[in-house]
Amino acid sequence: MSFGERIKRAREALGMTQKELASRCGVTGSTIGSYEKGRKTPRTRVIERLSKELHVPAMELLRELDGENRSNSTEQKE
Repeated sequence: MSFGERIKRAREALGMTQKELASRCGVTGSTIGSYEKGRKTPRTRVIERLSKELHVPAMELLRELDGENRSNSTEQKE
């Protein structure tokens, strides 16, 4: 799961719109949409705000899923 997908999943689990999350984090709704679609990467301070508002540790938002990445790369090689 990508960084943007984790943001979206956490936001939706809280019943929050992109606009609401954006307002709480000091960015625009379209910026949140760009993060969720992987078009933009937030700065560290925005990641910290996202983490706080989504009640998810920043490292959890940023982590790579090794098992998922390995299975995808294995499938591509076969």
